Amino acid sequence: AACTDCGAGTYSATTAAVSCDSCGSNADSLAGSTSCFCDAGYTGPGDACEACAEGTYKATSGSEACGLCEAGKYSDQAGSLACIACAEHSTSEAGATMCLCDPGYTGVGGSCSACLPGKYKATTGSADCTDCGAGKRLQFVRSAPFVRSASTPSYSSTMHIHMRKNAH
Repeated sequence: AACTDCGAGTYSATTAAVSCDSCGSNADSLAGSTSCFCDAGYTGPGDACEACAEGTYKATSGSEACGLCEAGKYSDQAGSLACIACAEHSTSEAGATMCLCDPGYTGVGGSCSACLPGKYKATTGSADCTDCGAGKRLQFVRSAPFVRSASTPSYSSTMHIHMRKNAH
C-alpha cells in the first residue's frame, strides 16, 4: 500500500496516520495539509475558527486577526469580508457597527436627511433636529448652518449654528 495525501478540507498532523481529520466549520485546507486555515471572515487557529465580530472584517483566508473597519465605514454583521462605506451625510469611527448622521442631519442607521427649515442639530448621531427658539432664526453662512448666541460661541467644529434675537 502507498501513502496518499489527505484530501482538501482534511488534514493529518501526525506521521504514520491511518486517517485524516476533517477541518472544523468555517475552516479549510489544501490536499496534503498538516493543518487547516480559517475562511475569510473568520479568525483563530484552523481547528477553532470564530467569526470576525461586528465592526471588524477579514478579506482573506488564514489565521490572521480580523481588522477594524476604518473611520467612515462599518460592519453590522459577524463574519464580514469587507466594511461598507457610510452613506452621504453620515460618518463613523473606526470599528463601528453603524454610521451616525452628521450635524445638520437626522435619521437612523446612516439614512440621514437634512433638518427642516427652522430646525438644527449640532451633534453627530440620530437625535432629532431641534426647533430654533422663539425670537431666533437659523442663519446660513457659506452653505452650512451656523448657530450663535453670546453665551455659546459654537457647538461643533464641523457645523456651527448661530442664534440671533430679533432686533425689536
